[in-house]
Amino acid sequence: MDQSHGLTKDDKSQTEKENSFKASEKAKAKEKDDKPFLVNPDLKPPGGIEHVEFLTETFNVAWLEICGNYPCQKNSTCVVEGNEPRCDCPLGTTGKFCEDEIVVRYPKLNGRGYLAFPVLRDAYKQFRIYLEIKPESPNGLLLFASEKPDARGDFFSVALVDGQVEFRFDCGKGMVAIRSVGRVQLDHWNSIFVQRELRHGFVQLNSENAVEGKIETDFSRITLRQDLFLGGFNNMSAISKRVGTTHKFSGCIQELVINNRKYDMRKDPLLGNAIHGTNVMECSANVCTAVVCENSGKCAVKSADTHICLCPLGYVGSNCETKSTLHVPSFNGHSFLKYHGLDRSTLSFTEVEMIVKPTSLDGLILYNGYTLDRKGDFLMLAMSGGHLEFRFDLGTGPAIIRSPHAVSLGNWHIVKLSRTGRDGILEVDNQPRAEGLSQGAYTQLTLLQDLYIGGHQNFDETSKYANISTSFSGCIQKVVINEKPLDLFKSAKEGVNIYNCDHPCQGRPCMNEGVCVPRHDNYNCYCPLGFQGNNCQKKSEKINDAQFSGGSYLMYKSTPFVKRTRGNKIDIQMWVKPEKRDGLLFWVGKEQRSAFSDYLAIGFVESILQFRYNLGSGEVIISYNATNFFDGSWHFVRVQRDKQDGYLLVDNQFVFEGSSPGTFSSLNTDKKIYIGGMPDIVHHTRRRFTSGFHGCLTDFTLGTDLKVDLVEQADVGQNVWQCS
Repeated sequence: MDQSHGLTKDDKSQTEKENSFKASEKAKAKEKDDKPFLVNPDLKPPGGIEHVEFLTETFNVAWLEICGNYPCQKNSTCVVEGNEPRCDCPLGTTGKFCEDEIVVRYPKLNGRGYLAFPVLRDAYKQFRIYLEIKPESPNGLLLFASEKPDARGDFFSVALVDGQVEFRFDCGKGMVAIRSVGRVQLDHWNSIFVQRELRHGFVQLNSENAVEGKIETDFSRITLRQDLFLGGFNNMSAISKRVGTTHKFSGCIQELVINNRKYDMRKDPLLGNAIHGTNVMECSANVCTAVVCENSGKCAVKSADTHICLCPLGYVGSNCETKSTLHVPSFNGHSFLKYHGLDRSTLSFTEVEMIVKPTSLDGLILYNGYTLDRKGDFLMLAMSGGHLEFRFDLGTGPAIIRSPHAVSLGNWHIVKLSRTGRDGILEVDNQPRAEGLSQGAYTQLTLLQDLYIGGHQNFDETSKYANISTSFSGCIQKVVINEKPLDLFKSAKEGVNIYNCDHPCQGRPCMNEGVCVPRHDNYNCYCPLGFQGNNCQKKSEKINDAQFSGGSYLMYKSTPFVKRTRGNKIDIQMWVKPEKRDGLLFWVGKEQRSAFSDYLAIGFVESILQFRYNLGSGEVIISYNATNFFDGSWHFVRVQRDKQDGYLLVDNQFVFEGSSPGTFSSLNTDKKIYIGGMPDIVHHTRRRFTSGFHGCLTDFTLGTDLKVDLVEQADVGQNVWQCS
């Protein structure tokens, strides 16, 4: 099957021969032309009576007598039918006098109308067409495009003829008509697939076998210069012999896809594809009329004749009637979660990590844009034909980065996307990483609108270069943006149609107010102080020597603790028995942190014990190569700071010194102290530390005089138990 739309040397030669022959045949046809029309059907007077059989003067008089004072509005046209006037409404209007404005997404035609789209391109050698229709009559023109307005020469048409689907095409010297075996079901949805490849044509109705035919000439290319018409034509009498019907279509049209391009039926220069039309109504106009969605839910059109209730966060059900406690969000293709946008926080660098489980081949996973007019900067991740696709635009054209392989549906996948300036990277599971470059010279990304996860509330507000109009179907359990985890529920400004994913966390396995944290198809429980075990099912014994597991921490905020960490001096002592070579032991700092924010920390980084701090004028790191720490024994650690000078003492033998730069000498921090770890370590420590402490800690003393009862005096903590 030739998928190319370009012209080779042989193609051009063949084209020249065909065009030469066509010109000769047209010259002959002109000599023996058919009987001319008395009135040119393309030059109708106001009122546009079809099938004109009168002289122009008589015609105008008859029209004026009937239509002269008939109040057609909105640039509509009065038409005389059976000596009675009616209004032909231009696309976007309806009503007896075309007085009402409508937006057409799912066209409803009554046998008197049509839609028109721009000339069909890239159909010279082949095309593929998919239609979804609900006919009310067994006869009617569905689709028509031609070289000439009267269908002489090259053309193709798809029509219903006595209930069968008939596909006709002519490459200039002989027409073929191919009919489906079966007939359409009236007042039911029917799918029609039509394909042409050079001289061969195919028709398939619903699930029946395709019917094939071909033209018996050497001509195999079609030239189309007229608009593409859907549901009828503006002069049926001129083309009826060629297309095989005198009728326009009656019924609803739900979908039109040509060469993988889905047509938007709206007449909107920014959004829709239709350029004009007549007597087109909206099939879904009354879908929501009698629907009541509970708990502030809103009815929305799902298809031409079905609806869906858009339920607010925390409610589910066909009418939003059921309250739901959410754990791991599931999206159904009509869902989204909305958050504050990234604004200017990702100007030069952006990094997103997600864990997703898709259940459909297409759908928007993440989107953040700059404006609502389909222009400017944006960042998005989506499923596209089974692949994951990362797109971003810095204002001068998008980068489109696609995963090398499709991902399996119904399974969890780790996705990492990042951009530095114009350079973008997409990593999916263990696939080779994909890279791409945005167009133009701009290098910064500004995202002023809201951030959406799992879909969008209005795809008309997404960039035209996003090229997507379908929301995600599946589950999402993790989103981290620039190393900051996004709390999917607590941080959401709004959510619609969010269900619970089928996941162990849905069963609330963590007891005693433990927090269930998903890990693909498994989970971990974060246990509050006083409880331990895989499901926080055990009450902890008295803790003297605290055990930390990397996801543990203790937090203190009372005055005796805080005042001993702030100011010009600090003295901290502890005994530790580390098990892993990375982990945060102690942290105090600013919540709204930047590269220059005050902080003080102690921890292990790749087996090296670090004492580090910043007083606002620069950072100092005092290190000890702590290889001998990991021998399963207890080790003593003491740190001291006197203004800018710092000291690290290990096992009362080794002393290491350092001094912070600049002139600042006082540590200014928030009123929170963390021991053994902290929430969102990577984000809050600016990647200085990537995990909490693994091991045991005891005899913690602040300021030489305050020996801390680690668990009893903690304000908050998780996953801490007695060291074994």
